[in-house]
Amino acid sequence: MNKKISLGVAVAIVIAFVTATFAITMSVSQRIYNRLISNLQDRAASYALIDEMDAVVRENYYGKVSDSSRDEGMLEGYVDSLNDSSSYYLSPSAYATYQASMKGEINGIGINSTFDFNSGYIKVTSVLEGSTAYNAGIKENDLISVIDGEAVTQDNYLELTESLNGNKLTSVKITYVRDNTAKTVSVMMGYSAKSVYSKNVGSNTVYIRIDGFYANTAQQLKEVLEALPDEVDSLVFDLRSTKEGSIQYTCDALKLIVPIASEGSGALATEIDKNGKETYYASNSQCISGYKIAVLTNGATEGCGELFACDLRDFGMAVLIGTKTAGNANVQKAFSLSDGSGIILTVGKMKPYITETFERVGLEPDILVEYAETKDSDTQIEKALEYLG
Repeated sequence: MNKKISLGVAVAIVIAFVTATFAITMSVSQRIYNRLISNLQDRAASYALIDEMDAVVRENYYGKVSDSSRDEGMLEGYVDSLNDSSSYYLSPSAYATYQASMKGEINGIGINSTFDFNSGYIKVTSVLEGSTAYNAGIKENDLISVIDGEAVTQDNYLELTESLNGNKLTSVKITYVRDNTAKTVSVMMGYSAKSVYSKNVGSNTVYIRIDGFYANTAQQLKEVLEALPDEVDSLVFDLRSTKEGSIQYTCDALKLIVPIASEGSGALATEIDKNGKETYYASNSQCISGYKIAVLTNGATEGCGELFACDLRDFGMAVLIGTKTAGNANVQKAFSLSDGSGIILTVGKMKPYITETFERVGLEPDILVEYAETKDSDTQIEKALEYLG
């Protein structure tokens, strides 16, 4: 049997529903508004205090006040106040360098230099392997006399040295002197940085040094692994003082070595943010097999270096040799600011494959060996070779 309600009752119900909805909405809005006003008042008080201090300094400071330096100092101070060594502010030029480095790129031509007072030229103190200067034939102790047509002098060498830093797809013409003979070369600015180095350290062992985990690190590691001779059956990964990179790039490199993760969450690594949200990084089936592996660590192995070392051990593929690691599981993310500067912030923690965490506790080596230089190598490498047999 159908029951009908009168128009008046229906209207009353609608009005009651709208009234209740409005009341709830107003209640929520009022709470948000009160919280916003409170924050605005707090911020206004902070800004007023900064303005007050600025006025005192400008009136009384015996010296010049640089607005740009002041602003940069305040930005640095704000991030420093977080008391997190993994979070920091970068100026526009430093941030551009950071972004390039994470892509596996380096600005400039790849030399270190100083002014040579005897010759009046710029003296090359070192040349980075794989850099454009290295490929152009420039060597340590070469004397740079002319840069882009301008002769080097004591007055301009700092400015000319700075001109050797630049972006990709621009070049600089350099005249250098070696053994009293001058030569002019055109050198491209910017190059793909090398982060993976390898060498044979025995008839059946290859040493692989990883400086950091960047966008091109996995590809470089892949090339090294694919070129391993058939007679090689053991590897030494050197992660001493390795820390830079990202969790994604570290897992990209790990995929080349470890099989598909099957225990726990089935992830090579898990990133956990401030709200407890978890992001998983998966492995794949294409990896090396049949190698005995030793991983070198020290007190400066942290972050991405620790994750790589820990996962190799968690998968039962490697032993750690050296000293205890730093214990830093922070995950960083870069944020750009409107003036080209940026901040690097800790946005989460990383959890390895099986080990619960290495945050603050570090990774204890399976074979403890203190570092000491020897005639041909060092004690930690020698212990790795001894272990590998």
